[in-house]
Amino acid sequence: MSSIIRREEAGRRAQALMIGDDRTPQQHEQQQQEPPHQTTGQDNGSSSTTTNIMKSMDTHLAHAGIRRILSKENGNHFLSSSSSSSSSSLSWLVPSNTALSPPLHMATTYERAADGVYQVPPHGGHAVYARCDNPTRRLFEEEMAKLECHGPPLPLLRDSLSTPVGANDASTATASTANAVCCAFASGMMAASAIVLAHATPLHVLIPKDLYHGVPTVLHTVFARFNVTTHVYDGTALENELQSLECVLDSIPALTTTTKQEEKPDVILWMETPSNPLTMVLDIVGLCCRAKTNYARITTVVDSTLAPPCIQQPLRLQSADGVAVVDIVMHSATKYLAGHSDVTAGIVTCSPWTTRGQELGPAVQQVQVCMGGVASPMDCWLALRGLRTLQVRVERQCHNALQMAKFLEQHQQEQQQEGGGRFIAAVHYPGLRRISNAPQERVVQQQMKNELYGGVLSLEMTCEAAAFALAGALQVITRATSLGGTETLIEHRASIEPPGRVVSPPGLLRISAGLEQDQDLIQDLRQALTIVAQII
Repeated sequence: MSSIIRREEAGRRAQALMIGDDRTPQQHEQQQQEPPHQTTGQDNGSSSTTTNIMKSMDTHLAHAGIRRILSKENGNHFLSSSSSSSSSSLSWLVPSNTALSPPLHMATTYERAADGVYQVPPHGGHAVYARCDNPTRRLFEEEMAKLECHGPPLPLLRDSLSTPVGANDASTATASTANAVCCAFASGMMAASAIVLAHATPLHVLIPKDLYHGVPTVLHTVFARFNVTTHVYDGTALENELQSLECVLDSIPALTTTTKQEEKPDVILWMETPSNPLTMVLDIVGLCCRAKTNYARITTVVDSTLAPPCIQQPLRLQSADGVAVVDIVMHSATKYLAGHSDVTAGIVTCSPWTTRGQELGPAVQQVQVCMGGVASPMDCWLALRGLRTLQVRVERQCHNALQMAKFLEQHQQEQQQEGGGRFIAAVHYPGLRRISNAPQERVVQQQMKNELYGGVLSLEMTCEAAAFALAGALQVITRATSLGGTETLIEHRASIEPPGRVVSPPGLLRISAGLEQDQDLIQDLRQALTIVAQII
């Protein structure tokens, strides 16, 4: 029995030192008997040489939703545990049997104390009613906030145009993940709508030419009735986008004629990069800096659905002088984050490093709670499950997308050399190296990490008939909408976009790479192109 006690003490003592508590069991017992305001004179772990491991994003993703809970009592960390006692002299460190899959909380309402007051942590949960809060949804939101902000802390700024606060300034601080407001919604479109609803009207929304058609559709058909005006800038060519944005800003009379900053209307600069479906890459930092130079209170928003946090972290992008430039990032969590074609959800994270991000965080939360378009507990649980395999899924999807893009581009070049019938007009993918597009390649390398360029590519056929013929001849690749799942999907975009608002070229096919073997996908495309040549 004594060997079991020694074993338990060794493990618990090691765990105590790991969390920075170097007290002996006797010192802990003595301190527990003293009044809370007194101290024993001990260092309480401050002299511990234990190194805190800075987990990589890969590791953080693998552990998404798993909590090895630490608590605090009288200012000292110890492992949270059940109320069971132990015969060990280290009984104050009873280990917690942590679930390695987070629980699913389906309850819609929670018991209220007899005095009418809802308990708050640490004695109770946050939850009162599911629309206002849900433990599973909150866990998903916390994980996404950590992922968007993952990395060394950035300076907390007075405003988005200022330089970082000086080291000798009393207000010097760094914003942590805890300051990032993150809200989960019932869909990507609800997330996009919540960003718009968090602003005051009159509101001007600046959108690029190429982006998911649902955003301009809701702006023109729904929000236009509520004094929201949409403006389009050209983001299809890197060398033109800054000039185009400036022209759009100059065309808004309220921004140029009103002198007082507080009288100017709210403005959103909307960026989607890579874009859907042409996978165009916008210069996020360049656009944000140009916009904020013209109008400091503009809200900069990045829809990063096609580039999840393991590829791109817009909130961490900074100007040349170290200023964070993106206020809000959003995703359709339906796509890569959940990743199994069985979830409908959206996520919005407001920057802890910009003034607009801090201002709009509570407004987005208000929209979430008051309007009730919240993500369901089941969808949040499934999305958490998806996060735990996000890194390995995305790496495979990016590899498959690149291999398909290279094959299709080579096939296009061979067609041109042979002088025969041409069916492929263009191949779009950020990972294709092209000397003629060096500026865009530089931006791609700056914004997208780990040589991952996304799992979506687009293929322009010379005509709509050729596009339908190619899609119809495929055996492995599936004809379906959406993207980011384990299966490779292909879709003719123009035929699914709303009448009168078609933005995709008539021959364009969007391909979302899945997890299949890359040669199977290439062989499927090759045989389908052979069939196209026979019938077109």
